[in-house]
Amino acid sequence: MWSTRSSWAPGRRRVWRTRLPSQTSAALNLLPLTVTQLTLVCYLLPFFSPGGEIPCGCPLSRNIRVQRAVNGHELVRGPVVALSPTDTRVDGGSVADAAEVAERLLVLKRNYALLHPSEWFEGRVLVLADGDVPWRRLREILAAAAREDYLLVDFVVETDGPPIFLWGDSH
Repeated sequence: MWSTRSSWAPGRRRVWRTRLPSQTSAALNLLPLTVTQLTLVCYLLPFFSPGGEIPCGCPLSRNIRVQRAVNGHELVRGPVVALSPTDTRVDGGSVADAAEVAERLLVLKRNYALLHPSEWFEGRVLVLADGDVPWRRLREILAAAAREDYLLVDFVVETDGPPIFLWGDSH
């Protein structure tokens, strides 16, 4: 609303009046900061456990006992093939047999080429195997991975340091 006290003339300024109280102090509004912090905490909360373990991104199943090792290397990215005595999973999705493992790994290989056109395909697969899995079944899964050019095989193990490390013949 324009002030009625000052009439407009060349060289004079118009005065803008409002009915809102003027802010005379530099008070900090904490509501947006509080909402942002609450949103951040609610977003990050599922990524951490109460025991303080660091999540590895591996779809660990309850019925897989991760093998312990003394030496290892840090965990790297790659598709995870989880073998338990009862089922087989590739990146969290259940598969029936080695042929379906090969098919799923082929899809992941083609997706990698589409998502990362400037990078070369490394061919690394992470195997998370229970100790009770028979060698024959593990050999079938590794042969299926090799057919799809996944030649670097790393086994996921547990150490005394950070919870999940890699150990394999590719390092």
